[in-house]
Amino acid sequence: MTGHPTYLQESEAKARLADIAKEEAFEETARKRARRNKDFIQLSNGAVSPLRGLISRSPKAAQILLCMVEYMGQIENALQADYEALKAMSGASDMTVRRSLALLKAEKWIEQIPGAAHTYRVNSSVFWESYGDRKEGTFQAVLNVPQEDRPIKINKKVSKKVMPVLTKKPLIEKPSKN
Repeated sequence: MTGHPTYLQESEAKARLADIAKEEAFEETARKRARRNKDFIQLSNGAVSPLRGLISRSPKAAQILLCMVEYMGQIENALQADYEALKAMSGASDMTVRRSLALLKAEKWIEQIPGAAHTYRVNSSVFWESYGDRKEGTFQAVLNVPQEDRPIKINKKVSKKVMPVLTKKPLIEKPSKN
């Protein structure tokens, strides 16, 4: 046996180098994508109706939720915020903050992390900070919202005949009073 590499060893080395190049290209693409979507927070389409309902039922709770979403961490959707911070961000009283947090927890918008004072995790089935369909986070739950705030199932395939048209003129003119 000589000290020279064989053809098989050379081809294995070339294949391994090609694999490494592919991995590096994939990682670079992921880094570019992460930089491009760095400041995006995504909202599940199925949570839009429940969020509208929350805004209508409890505007301060919705405001506190959105403050939490704004400051949550990207991987765990977690943040640490005491009552004073939540009061300052929302302009709510101490009691309103407590009631809002109780509502958000009951409806599964957030969860309090056991054993960690004033530490919360936002439901990553609703909000997430990532690209594509990747939903990071360990708290993924179905929202527990009132029936009237749940999304209505509709047929999104609409024919052109029933599509609404926006115009400057009213479609039905009022009769004149002559």
